[in-house]
Amino acid sequence: MNKQIDSQTEDLREQGELEIQSRYRLIEALSSSERKSRQRVEKLQEVVFETDAQGRLLFLNKAWETLLGHPLEASLGQPLTAFVWEEDRAQLAHCFSCEHFERCLQSNSGEEHEGAPSPLTHDDAEKYTHPGPLNDGEIRFTHADGSPVWVSLSSIRIDKNLRLGILHDLMERKQAESAIQRANDKLEVRIGERTTELREANAQLVQQMQERQRMEQELQLAHKLEAVGQLAAGVTHEINTPMQFIGDNVHFLHEAFDDLLGLIEHYATLKNAVHKGDNGLALLATIEVAEASADLDYLREHAPRAIDRTLDGISRVCSIVSAMKVFSHPHNDKAPIDINAAIQTTLTVVRNEYK
Repeated sequence: MNKQIDSQTEDLREQGELEIQSRYRLIEALSSSERKSRQRVEKLQEVVFETDAQGRLLFLNKAWETLLGHPLEASLGQPLTAFVWEEDRAQLAHCFSCEHFERCLQSNSGEEHEGAPSPLTHDDAEKYTHPGPLNDGEIRFTHADGSPVWVSLSSIRIDKNLRLGILHDLMERKQAESAIQRANDKLEVRIGERTTELREANAQLVQQMQERQRMEQELQLAHKLEAVGQLAAGVTHEINTPMQFIGDNVHFLHEAFDDLLGLIEHYATLKNAVHKGDNGLALLATIEVAEASADLDYLREHAPRAIDRTLDGISRVCSIVSAMKVFSHPHNDKAPIDINAAIQTTLTVVRNEYK
């Protein structure tokens, strides 16, 4: 019996040792796996963090110090909100997607005032920190030197007491966006300046065009006046020519008329002497002298010609004046006209240019 008991005891002992060895091996395997996981996490450039239900930091990798400059040991146990840019704490609540996260913020920041919500209780934590979906958002953290650091925060609730999160550095992207924004602002300023310059240049161009149009109108008017002056000079010459021989003929006829009046007076004296019965022989000699002085034969030949030329000159002046009147009053309305008359009128006006 004792041998049997000893045998069973020995078997149980061996089984216990085997079980203990198995547990040690399992613990060693788990520890090795955890160490390898920790090593992988420590090598990440992204910040990996764990928080409890109250938002206190339970774990941070070395990237935390690299990104934000806060020591790891001093940061652990601190609320995550203590490192968030004050203006972005509401955004952190959105990233955590927790209905009562404002209570976490109020509790962790230590700010209490009348009417503020009460801190998150353990029952609230059990109710509102159950495992949930991954939440992402862009948010600013505070660097140790006081400057803001843009990160992309991704977090997930593992269970009611644990939240796992990752912070990805966005400073290069934000700096690039800021540089692009500054470039866009400079470009908009330059575009505005260029637009103003173009508007001013356009206004100057419009002014120059208006000035050019004014000068062209003045030049056209000057050309018209010059043409009118040339036309007037030609018309004046055309009128002056017949007026000259009209004047010469009138002077000739005036002198001839004076001579004829003197001869007529001698004829009247002779007539009176004959009526009185006086001897008119002496008067006849006087009359012959007057007739010789008047040159009646010359007057008979040239006086009619002078009259005809005078009438011709008057006719030419009248035709020129009539043509100028028609030429200077054109009809704006479309209406049938006598082309032959129009051509004749034009030729009359510009006769001095082509004769």
